[in-house]
Amino acid sequence: MSDKIANILNVEIGDRITVRLSTVRGQQNVGDFNLAAISYDPGLLGAISAYANLCYVNELLDLGCDEYMTLGILLENLSIIDEAAEPLYELLNTRLDMFERQDAEEEGNPVMALFEQSDEEEWSGTRYRFFTLNDVLSEADQIVVILNTVGLVILLILFFIIMVGITNTFRMIMIERIKEIGTMRALGMQRVTVRNLFLLEAFLLAMGGAVVGLILAGIAMLILSNIFWGLDSPIFILLKNGYMTFKLVPHQVLLHFGVVAVLTVLAALIPARKAANMHPVEALRA
Repeated sequence: MSDKIANILNVEIGDRITVRLSTVRGQQNVGDFNLAAISYDPGLLGAISAYANLCYVNELLDLGCDEYMTLGILLENLSIIDEAAEPLYELLNTRLDMFERQDAEEEGNPVMALFEQSDEEEWSGTRYRFFTLNDVLSEADQIVVILNTVGLVILLILFFIIMVGITNTFRMIMIERIKEIGTMRALGMQRVTVRNLFLLEAFLLAMGGAVVGLILAGIAMLILSNIFWGLDSPIFILLKNGYMTFKLVPHQVLLHFGVVAVLTVLAALIPARKAANMHPVEALRA
């Protein structure tokens, strides 16, 4: 067993442990185990799992040595769980007495609903449950969706604040360059060209800032990825062998660059148009 369970039970290697459990028919049974080893398991399952002789455990559960209560199917890709589950459930439902699956759009945890069905419904013989990893993690997925939504709202607010700041900055730039704008207009530069000069400047500043930010982020990720946070860290589930790992997806980076560029150009558009519409004589007189 893991060291977490051993500490809770206050047992050491060689101690005898008596375990009470229920058989598949609901009868109470007791079995004795000798603690052969204590393992270090920092995972979430370390505190609720242990290893034992399968035939002996099945005997205590009133099962044959090669029988099982739960059968798990591993897929090559997690993204096809629901796609693979539906036809398999339909096939099993034609051959076995199955509990009905809860619709994914319904509220509540589908797995908890399955267990509640055993108390609410009556049947004879054996009835089987069918659930997927997505069903088990449905509530966690809802939490992730909520966090992503909150994060998106905060991001939009930050973008709005940043755009206001960029707009005010370019207004100041326009005021400082009034005579320069008047000179360019007096020499025959068209309004569209003046506007495009300001927008081009905003675009170049945005790209420069994004590149510098990416470089600084890369340095920060390099430093953090070389720090050993420990195998018993509270954030171990987010680590790989005790280290942070980062992954930059090229198309996402390009998308973020595009978003920054578009928002910056939009924020500078109003001051740029105002600068382009200035009358040359009034600009030179300013």
